[in-house]
Amino acid sequence: MTPVERKVYKANRAFTAQGLAFLSRRFFNDPFLSSRDGIMLKALITEADRLIRHHGAENNELVLFALMRALDWLDRYVAVAFSDADKTGSLESLKEDLIPLLEEVRVWYASSEKLPYSRGTQILCNILLQWRKYFLRYMERAKTVADEERRV
Repeated sequence: MTPVERKVYKANRAFTAQGLAFLSRRFFNDPFLSSRDGIMLKALITEADRLIRHHGAENNELVLFALMRALDWLDRYVAVAFSDADKTGSLESLKEDLIPLLEEVRVWYASSEKLPYSRGTQILCNILLQWRKYFLRYMERAKTVADEERRV
């Protein structure tokens, strides 16, 4: 943060927790979540990143953020599957590979698991295994934006 931001934004982990609870409720109930054009996941990650950087976060929120980032990596591959020239990617890819993991994250976040986050770690492993499956099929995805983005 800049010196001005440090003065304005105070450590307020409770605010981050409330913000992420609100955002996650909206995220898990988004009707466009199962749409290939849905951007709710990216919106949640962007807002979560801002909340955490400016106000701090408890461990639970940091784990949620890590899970959402991993889901975003997987979501990018699901998008590639949708646009696969062989048309092998479909809504089934989304339903079979992404939606069940989203549900696991939703249930985990509602449970308020505490350290050592064994269930959260297992979910992260499940997401990464799916991600790896897509990686082996499509390898590295082409970047859609320049390496360096300016912060708004």
